Amino acid sequence: MSGTSLPAQHSDRAGVLNYDFAGYVDLTLSEPTPYGRTAFVLTAGVIDAEAEEFFGRSQCHWLAGAIHSLTGWPLTVVDIGDGEHGWRAVHTAAITPRGTLLDIFGEHSEAVMRQGYFGIGASRVRLRRVAGADLPGDAVQDARGLRGNPLWWTESTFTTPAMQGLLLHFARLLLRRHGFGHCISPAATRQP
Repeated sequence: MSGTSLPAQHSDRAGVLNYDFAGYVDLTLSEPTPYGRTAFVLTAGVIDAEAEEFFGRSQCHWLAGAIHSLTGWPLTVVDIGDGEHGWRAVHTAAITPRGTLLDIFGEHSEAVMRQGYFGIGASRVRLRRVAGADLPGDAVQDARGLRGNPLWWTESTFTTPAMQGLLLHFARLLLRRHGFGHCISPAATRQP
């Protein structure tokens, strides 16, 4: 992934959860989303079609990892039946204290989330609960070596303070928009 340089708000690793971003950024993915998109413009404070495509159809696992780090909430992985090859992880969302699923598209029931995948042609859909630190090696295969690390998402794709600030900005924005701002706690990364 490439993009314009974003200023880091903090330089120490211990303060990673305090990183943020302002303004806008142009990003380019090396692999297209399911809808063929590779170029995005994300704007601070705005959850629009650009942010939904980027964080909902490409970087959802990382957004869920950041939400988990800010809140300590467990995650739900959405798998679709992949013919003879078994199951394939296609999406991750956080499980809120209300029992709903939260992702860049908003807050949903499990039934609505499942139905959304049937609606785009999946013949088999399952939702499974996964601990945030276990997402690498589960839904995120290329980060398998980071399994057990609650900040795995800072060492896979979003590796710079600027990119971590971008991810955390959208995680906080999403939490606050859905009435969960009070759940944001930097201490969440120290929980098992």
